[in-house]
Amino acid sequence: MLSTPMTTLNNRLQLALLNRKKGKNALEKGFTLVELMIVIVIVGILSAVALPNFLSQTERAKATEGTSKLSGLLKEAHAEYQLAGTEADAVSGMSASITNANAGSIFTYNLTEDGSGVITGTATANTSGSSNYDASIASKLLYGCVNVSTGKTDISSRLLSSSSSSDVSCN
Repeated sequence: MLSTPMTTLNNRLQLALLNRKKGKNALEKGFTLVELMIVIVIVGILSAVALPNFLSQTERAKATEGTSKLSGLLKEAHAEYQLAGTEADAVSGMSASITNANAGSIFTYNLTEDGSGVITGTATANTSGSSNYDASIASKLLYGCVNVSTGKTDISSRLLSSSSSSDVSCN
């Protein structure tokens, strides 16, 4: 008989503890308006700092695509020059490689020679008529060159406006 009152007492004690935990007032159940406003301000400040850096990274990535493909084309043109013996033959032998580089790219690549021992290349952002048009880099380009006698290449490290002159030198 003693076990029944003790069991009842334990049950009542457990029930009282559970009710005490559930009985928190309304202020302890959620976030206050001040706490929510502080979080919103912190998120706003972080996005204001991070967003410009993120947007500039996309332009850098596009420039990296252009520089890597242009570099590959110029190095291949130098190899063609070593096989063909003239700059004109090297540039004309590159037509298939240029066509492949242009396919699916946001840039249009072009190689030229002027008989001075340097093959120059440009990567021009595709125009609005292209399926790969990118408005963020419209009218931007990259320059590159390779000195056919030494094999030295120089390529723009950033996107330039179409009105700017070449920033590379292979002499």
